This record gives sequence, C-alpha cells and structure tokens, in this order.
Amino acid sequence: MKEIKSLFIVISTLMTVLSVCPLRAQEVFTYDGPLTIGSERGNATYEYILQKGDTIKSGAFVFQKNNSSQGPTKVIEIRGGFKADKPSGSWEFEFGNYEPGAQKKLVDYKYITPINGTQRSINGSFKDGKPTGAWTVLVDSIVESEKTSRLFQSEMAYENGVPQRSFRIETSQSFMVGRLLRNGDAHDTWSLFDKDGVGELESWKFDESVLKNIVIATEDGSKIIPLQMETDQGSRKIALDQHYLDVMELRLQVRDTTHVFDHGLSVLLKKNAAYLHEVEDLMNEMGLITSLTNFKVAVPEYPFTKSEIKALEEIQTNTEQAQEIIESVLSNTQLNILKLTDPETDFLYQVGMQLDSSYIRPTEQLLRYYKEGVAQHITRNELLKGLWPKGLPASVIQVRDSSGMIKKYKLDQASKYEGEDELHLQQLADFTEYSLQMAEKLKSSLDQKITGDKRQKAFISEEKRLIDQANKLKQLLDSIDQNQPEYISNSYGRLKKFTDESLSQYSKMEESVTKLDRVRQLADCYDKARNLATAINKMPDQQSEIQELYQDQVWNPFTATIMDEEVKKRIVEAYNEKLIPHYLNQVQPDMDCDQILILEKDLQQLHDRMKELRKEDTKRLERKIKRTDSIPELLKLFGLSLS
Repeated sequence: MKEIKSLFIVISTLMTVLSVCPLRAQEVFTYDGPLTIGSERGNATYEYILQKGDTIKSGAFVFQKNNSSQGPTKVIEIRGGFKADKPSGSWEFEFGNYEPGAQKKLVDYKYITPINGTQRSINGSFKDGKPTGAWTVLVDSIVESEKTSRLFQSEMAYENGVPQRSFRIETSQSFMVGRLLRNGDAHDTWSLFDKDGVGELESWKFDESVLKNIVIATEDGSKIIPLQMETDQGSRKIALDQHYLDVMELRLQVRDTTHVFDHGLSVLLKKNAAYLHEVEDLMNEMGLITSLTNFKVAVPEYPFTKSEIKALEEIQTNTEQAQEIIESVLSNTQLNILKLTDPETDFLYQVGMQLDSSYIRPTEQLLRYYKEGVAQHITRNELLKGLWPKGLPASVIQVRDSSGMIKKYKLDQASKYEGEDELHLQQLADFTEYSLQMAEKLKSSLDQKITGDKRQKAFISEEKRLIDQANKLKQLLDSIDQNQPEYISNSYGRLKKFTDESLSQYSKMEESVTKLDRVRQLADCYDKARNLATAINKMPDQQSEIQELYQDQVWNPFTATIMDEEVKKRIVEAYNEKLIPHYLNQVQPDMDCDQILILEKDLQQLHDRMKELRKEDTKRLERKIKRTDSIPELLKLFGLSLS
C-alpha cells in the first residue's frame, strides 16, 4: 500500500513539473529599435514572448522621442510595464516642449545649450490593463534647463478603471476640489478657491451626475445660475471633457453674463482633460484602449429629425464649397498685392474677409458640434442662438473703405432666409446657400481683376513668398504678449507700420528687373524682422536678468540680516534709461533691411556686454558715465559699436 501511495506522489509531481516546464521554457525576447505610435516616431525597448505567432508584451517598456535640433524640441518619454500584453504596474508619461536658450554654458568642460519651455508629467498605475490607484498630472516651467515653477497639478484616484472619491486640481492662482461616486458619477459640490483658500470663487452643484446649478461669487455677493438638465426625451451620461463643457456653454450663453465657461473651474477641468487625453491617445494608438477622462455627467437628449438631418447635409455642402472659394480668394498672392493700390480690389477683398468671419466660420462651428455629438444635447433654439446671439447676419455686407466711406455688397436676388422670428435649421440651410452664391459672385469679380493684371511667373512666385513672410511677421507681432511695457509695444507698432508701408511702396512700383529684385529683398527683410521682433520680446526678461545680476548680498547691522544691494548703479541706469531706448527708437517705419539685421545684433551685443561688465573693474567707467549724456560717447565707453 505504501508503494502504491509513493508511486501516486511521484506521478503527481511529474505531471505538475511537465505542466509548468513549457511556461518556464518560453523564451523572452527584447526589442530595441524604432517605433511609431500614431504620428509620434521614436525608439522603444520592451520585452515580449511569442505565443502562436503573436507578439505578447511582457515586462518593462520604454519609448523615447527627442527630435533634437537647433530649433524647438518636442520630447516624449513613456516608461511602464506589461503583463500578458496588458499595461501593468507603474507608468510614467513625460511630454516636453522646449526652445534652446540664447547662450551656451560650460558644464564639466563641455559647452551645453540650456533649454526653456514646459514639461508635463502624468504618472499612475494599471492593473489588468485598467487605471488603478492614484494618478497625478504635473506641469512645470523650465528655465535654463531647471524647473522654476509649478504651473498645474491634479490628483485623482481610480479603481478598476473608474475614477472615484475626491480629486483636486490647482494652478499657481487657484485650486478646485470635487467628488465622484464609486461609479464615476459627478456628485456633491465642486468648489473653486483662490490660492490661499480664503474665499470660494465658484461652485457647481451635482446630484448623481446631474448638474443642478452654478454659483459665481460677485462683488455684491453671489449669482446663482440654475440649469435644467432633464427632459422628456431622456438623458444619457457622457465624459466630463471639452464636449460636455461646449454643451453647457452653448446652453448658458444667452443667460450667462459672467461667461463662467471662459475662466475659473471650467478652465481647470478643460486643461486636466486635455493633459489626460494626451496619454489616452498614445495608449489607444498602441491598441490599448484607455480611459482617464471618464468623470460621468448627465446631458439631455434632443434627437435630430429626418428633416433636420437633411438640412444639416445641405448646410455642410454649401459651407464646404463657400469655404473653398473664400480660402482661394484670401490666399491669392496677386490679390494681396493688387489690393494695396486698387480701391475696388481692396473693397472686394474686405467683403471676402467678412464673409469668411461672420458667415462661414460660425456655420463651420455648428457642423463641428454636430459631428462631435455635441449638438444633439442642446435645444435647437439654444444651439443656434448660442452661435448667432444677434441673429443671422444681414444679406447686405457693409465695409468701410480706405477713405472712411461705407460701401455695400449684396446679390441681385432677395434672400430666402431673412424675415423669420425663430431660428431653425432649414432657415440656416437657406442662409448657407446665399453665402455660397455671394462667394461665387465675389470670386468671379476678383478673377476679372486678376485677368486684367496678368503677371510674369517670376513675379507670382516671388510675391507669394513675400506675402507669406509678411503674414508670418504680422502673426508673430500679434501673438506676442500685449501686456509688455509700452516701449516694447510701441516698437511692435512701428514694425507693423514698416511692413504695411514697405508693401504699399512695392505695389506702386512699375514692373521691371528692379521691382523683381525688390520683392526678393523684401521677403528676406521680413524674415530678419521676425528675428528682431523675437529679440525685442526677450528684452524685459533680459533686463530682469541684469537687475538680478547687479546685486550683492550685504550685511545690515541695523536689522541683523543679509540684504540685496544694487551695485554699479550708473551702469545699470545708463543701460535701462539711455541705451535700450536708443536702440528701440531705431525701429522706424522707414528703416532699411540692413538696419534691421544690425539692430538685432546690437541688442544681443548690449546684453552680452552688460554681463561682462558685472565682472570687470568699472570704477573709472562709472565716473566717465556720470559726466556724459551723449549716446555716441556712452556706446564708446561701453565698448559697443556705433549704429
């Protein structure tokens, strides 16, 4: 009996070993090479096994993208792990957008270029392929390759892929807290506070995913905005992201004078969703369906009827055709040149701009809401009034010409869309048909203008480059922070005037070899002017850097503390009050291209010289500075070239 029992144990043990051995014998491979995730191409290292011809990721996973270059740099780094081809354990996602610094630094006997920009880090864990535990989003400002300030931070918790319990989102100015039920439904009061947490600025009241009201703090107390989110047609739950906030904004646009969705709590939620979407998109591109933005909220349903869908199809067809026509008109190089000297062309061009901004673009927004599933959660009246609060534009376009006179543009036939009290989709279809007819007539008129002004191919090609460079310069000047000091913004204004006046002068030249040379020269000139605008934009930061550099720590016996004391005051004063204004005053509408290039170099030379002077013995120099107000003499004393 004992022998039989022993034999049974041996057989059982052998079967167990045989069943386990194939798993242990399964070979683990390592991939190390290029990998494309969606539109992002980088390098990856990960472990995997082969199972019935399929690649099953199992083990550590690293993906890195770094398009290192002399210009802007985009960095993506992903570190995580897989178990049976599903994300498992801790994952880190890092996104960086950087610009190279102006000066190289010597570090460990090597010159390196420091970087400036922002870094976004999203960290969390997965279990069985689903988010679990704590997740954080961190956004930091990077200056000279170092983290200088925290711009954004959020913290939330997941269980089995569902966000729940309390969460927090904060910036350098404010923070919000909110709560979710165990099924991910938004619930209870979500509150926004200033950074000190002293006063509640805004609150949203949810009841099991249904937003009941919004309370906004005002100077007189508070304003309550009630919401009706339940309808006879029913409601459904969606994720609280940009789509939901678009729904709410459109529903409230007519009643909400505080524009609650332009700031505050809404902005924090949009930012948080956008950062998490970056992770979702990358994971989904790898075939790993991941949802991090699934805070659940209820929205009403207003299904489209067959007649409304037909009207929307008409709207889409008319709008796409009208947009294609107007885009070809506004981007036409010859028209951009001709309108500078021909008032009629200028008038027609302005009509095209107004047709684009007031007639076509709002309709494109409607179509976007329809395609993204936003429009079906809003009553038709709220939807159309949200996009056209003052009603549809009139059938007559009015434009003020260069002399200040108002001119009108319209079709010969009457419009079908005007004269109705209540906005509806068929009326909008008639409106887009009228817009298309206006676009077609406008293009026909402008085509005749171009036909009467035939150009050589060389001119057409060079003028296209000229207009592209002029537009890039103007876009840069418009994008630069408008809250800059007055002496900076005035320089931008003169640069814009330089662009307009030089274009106007060019357009008046008779066609000749000289004009062909001029168009090429101007295109290069606008490119240099962009570099100058960027250099001017850096000046406030450079002045702050110099202000900080020219400080010494000294002991104050009266307060028994170490204090900062400004040194070499006359040098700093001459720099701020005389030399900088001197250089910026040279930005004039009538300057030439050589001056632009010289001025950009002069500004950098001035900054570099100020850093050098901090280290030098300047007592004699300071005495001489005290005795002169002459700019040429100051430039000579500072060792700067006269310009």
